[in-house]
Amino acid sequence: MPPSDTAGDASPTWQCVMILWGDKYGVDTVNRLVAAVARHATRQPRLSC
Repeated sequence: MPPSDTAGDASPTWQCVMILWGDKYGVDTVNRLVAAVARHATRQPRLSC
């Protein structure tokens, strides 16, 4: 079993990369999206914007 699958391991198991370009979406919208991804993920993600 890989180390990331052990119970109690807090390291990220997947990564979500968001590329923000332009000004179509404000900071509040992006923060809400990041929070929703983290909240609904079954495993801890690493979020990069």
